[in-house]
Amino acid sequence: MDIRVGFASRDGRQIDQCLRDASSWWIYDIGDTVQFVENRKWGDECDEKYARRPNDLLRKLWDCDLVVASSCREEFFLALRKMGKQFIETHAAVRETVDQIFSRNRQKISLDYYRKIREIGQEYGTEYGHMAGS
Repeated sequence: MDIRVGFASRDGRQIDQCLRDASSWWIYDIGDTVQFVENRKWGDECDEKYARRPNDLLRKLWDCDLVVASSCREEFFLALRKMGKQFIETHAAVRETVDQIFSRNRQKISLDYYRKIREIGQEYGTEYGHMAGS
């Protein structure tokens, strides 16, 4: 189960930009492995930063399931929620946050896997998906 995560960071090392004013987004896919995808620059798409609207940001991060930034204005947070995206506010290092998300994702995968095995086992009258007596 891969999730795509966008980190608001100037240099890709520290989460140091607020959601609205971020000039650079570091995109990772996190699942069984962690893979850096790309660095998306926000450049001069808007004449000035105060012209940025939530929809502009959502177009930039359209494929991200989770967005991580140092802060977020309510209008942007509500726009993210409306689009079904998750948000984390932190000032941590990107790598540390990636590792935490990876660890939680792996735990969720493991729990989902063992729950599925347990369900299969119960369905067929075996324990944890293994044949009885083996």
